[in-house]
Amino acid sequence: MSFTWGAVRVTRDASDTNVVAVGGTPATAVVLGATALYPAGRRPDLVISGINHGPNAGALLALSGTVGAALAGAVLLDPPIPGIALNAARVVAGEPIDSVANRAQLDAVARDATSLIAAHRNWFCDGGRVVRAGTVLNVNYPGLPVSQLKGTRMTRQGSASDLRIAFEQTAAGEYTTRARQVEAIDDRDSDNYWLAAGYVTITPLDAELTYDAAGDAPSQR
Repeated sequence: MSFTWGAVRVTRDASDTNVVAVGGTPATAVVLGATALYPAGRRPDLVISGINHGPNAGALLALSGTVGAALAGAVLLDPPIPGIALNAARVVAGEPIDSVANRAQLDAVARDATSLIAAHRNWFCDGGRVVRAGTVLNVNYPGLPVSQLKGTRMTRQGSASDLRIAFEQTAAGEYTTRARQVEAIDDRDSDNYWLAAGYVTITPLDAELTYDAAGDAPSQR
């Protein structure tokens, strides 16, 4: 999670003043939106961040602005606001984000995620809320059409990463990132394992980036 300190530029959409662009990090946008920009005397019940174009699972979760935005409400606000981070791998790897296949997948993921949240309303709730205060659900969809998903699994955060990063000197005083994908091998109860098997994963997190949900999870679907 990163935060923008100092002045932050805010622009409202001319056609809908409820739509606001914030010139800061995702976490900054959440905190600003839930406080100074929110109607006086009111407070949001839930932060939903995403849909991120790509997975945020395993060790990569620590680099995620999408997860950081959801965590911002739980960590930086008092009282805390719970959150849900949504992430989806592209159906067609390498295609532009706005390709027909990837746009259709994101639309389907949004519909499926809404159903998923509704189905779990009686679990992981506090006072009728979808997520307990101070807690975030990190939801990852594999790179499959929603119709081909195997189901959902409640998982813990894995420790492996499928990304390896190196730096190459490209000019005097300049280094450029070179990244490559590798197979992420993780334990059977991890988000990485079940994503690779074609399941949607739900990983509960709290301010300590972990949550022990043993014996407290709903039946898998």
